[in-house]
Amino acid sequence: QRRAEEYKAEVAPVEAQTRDARSEISELQAEVAHVERELARVSASETDAMAKARRYFDELQHHQAAARSEVLETAEAAAQRRAAAAEAELAQRAEERSEAQMGR
Repeated sequence: QRRAEEYKAEVAPVEAQTRDARSEISELQAEVAHVERELARVSASETDAMAKARRYFDELQHHQAAARSEVLETAEAAAQRRAAAAEAELAQRAEERSEAQMGR
């Protein structure tokens, strides 16, 4: 019986340490699971943010292309108006010269 008590006295601290270690392992496992869930949430959020950024970038490129096209069309129309005005002025001057020569 004395031997049994000595054995219990030796084993009791080891059993307590084992219980403490198992408890700590359980806490760490719960913390790891929490971190993994948070990481998955952040990763999904990041994926969503990247998709949104890509859509905004594509939309911006579309608007830039449309604006560029509009500017080019406007510039082309203005150039055509200037060319037409220059042609009309040349025609007017030619007509005036022709009238002047006839009047001589």
